[in-house]
Amino acid sequence: MDTSLALALMRQLTQPVILMDPDGRVTQINAAGMACLAAGMVDVPNGRFWWELWPHANRDELHAALADAAAGETMRITLNCKRSVSSTATLTPIEDEIGRVAKILCVLRA
Repeated sequence: MDTSLALALMRQLTQPVILMDPDGRVTQINAAGMACLAAGMVDVPNGRFWWELWPHANRDELHAALADAAAGETMRITLNCKRSVSSTATLTPIEDEIGRVAKILCVLRA
């Protein structure tokens, strides 16, 4: 039931949303996220690592923000991706029933 609720919520959000494992592997992207990434993507990026979605961003910064989120901190990072407008990614850890970080939710804002 929790998975169904999370997926239903992701479908309703108008902001780009990416759900990933703590190691950064993408498991779900909502329609707004796919539209945001569509210009640079040939196929659905599920199973790819989060930092692979942003080839022009600073990988060290992406890895550091992901590591902090996987450790339980909510992180905000600016994605300077050689676009006219930079995006801000908020990485929010999602804990399981015993308090371990099970997923990381990434919400993008221009």
